[in-house]
Parts: sequence; structure tokens; C-alpha cells
Amino acid sequence: MSKSAEIYRKNLPFYYPIVGDIPPSRAARFLAKAFRKEDRSRLTVVDAGCGEGRDTLFLLREGFHVIALDASERNLKVLSQKSIEANIASGMLECRIADLAKKIPIGDSEVDALLDVWVLGPIILRYDGKAGAIRYLKEVYRVLKLGGLFVSEFETLIPNLSSEELKKYFANLVKGFFSIITLESIETDYVHYLAIQNLHRIEENSAILAITQKEDIWRGVKKYPKLSKTPSFDPSRGS
Repeated sequence: MSKSAEIYRKNLPFYYPIVGDIPPSRAARFLAKAFRKEDRSRLTVVDAGCGEGRDTLFLLREGFHVIALDASERNLKVLSQKSIEANIASGMLECRIADLAKKIPIGDSEVDALLDVWVLGPIILRYDGKAGAIRYLKEVYRVLKLGGLFVSEFETLIPNLSSEELKKYFANLVKGFFSIITLESIETDYVHYLAIQNLHRIEENSAILAITQKEDIWRGVKKYPKLSKTPSFDPSRGS
């Protein structure tokens, strides 16, 4: 088991009783807007580090087929029950145990988008180092179809890092894997369970919403599937 998965499981009992239900992430809402509604039922999206499923359930309601990945079997059971209570159609949700810093349990070029909310930065990069982060990005690259989207809410927990410095840090980290569509500064607005062992808010740190696309380094980017118009993100807009 990776260090990040070990810490994640250790802190879970303290996290959900504190935060309760919170709205879907900015990244999930942006991802939903990126695809035409009429295309969504044919698309598969991964929610990496899904937790109890706030983003997974949102994406299911938006019409996507979702593969939910988490290191906690307990979380996946909770999510599965929530999907039943929400009357999600059978076959739209797949739940899989995953140690994301080691392996993503999905075949090559199988999915259209992967959602990463506070996984790459505060979890994998912090506890498994840059080597773990690169291994994870290689796995993300492997499972995405050519032109597939990697959508991330990213924060490093490095103190006093400006938004522009964070954007450069992220761009260098994913260089060679993904082409940047947009990097937008955002505010961190909820408690993160892996910031430190004693929970605290990280809103004083910079954070970004990153929309990137899998590259073909030999032939350039093939846009698959076709994206609807991708506006600047406005959290006040509905999907």
C-alpha cells in the first residue's frame, strides 16, 4: 500500500463527520459543461478518489457513466447505497478499490475523462513524492483515450506559493503527458482531510482548476470526443 493510501484511510473517520455533505466541486461542474448533453450517455468518466461520492453522484445525474475509484471499501459501499437511493440507473456506476499512487484499475485508453479533486497535489505529491505523482500521471495518461480530459483541482500545500507560481508548477508536472486547455485560480473553500493530521483549512494557500487534454506527442492532439464550447468557469451557472 502506498503512503498516501495509508494516510487517507487513517484520516477518514475524522473527515466526513466534520464536513458532512458539500456541493459538487468546481472541477466536476466544469467537466460536465465540457461535453454536450446528448453525448454524455456514451461517455465514461473516472472520479479518482471519489470518497462518499459527492462528484460521482453529480456526474451520474448529469448523464455520464462513472467509474468511481477510492482506497476505502467503506466509502465505495456508502456511494453504492447513495446511488441506489438516488435512483441511478443500473449499470451507470462502477465502484473499484484503487491505490491511485500505484495503479489505476482500468484498461488502456478506456475512458473519456478523469476527475481529480485534491488527489494529485495534497495526497499523492505530498505523501508519495514527485516519483509517486509521475507514476500516477502515467497511469492517468494510460487509461485516457487520445484527446481525453484530465480535470484537476490542484494544490501542493507548499506555503507562500502564488497562483502564477502554482500554475507553472502544475504545467511543468504534467508536461509531456497533457496539453493545457486552461488553468484558473480558485479559492479552497472546504476542509481537506490530508492537509495535516490535525485538520485545518488551507484557504490561505493558492489553488487552481486545471483542464488538460491527453497529447499524442507524435501527431498532435486529436480531440476525442468533440467538446462543446468551453467557457471560462462560472460556478454560478447551472449545467
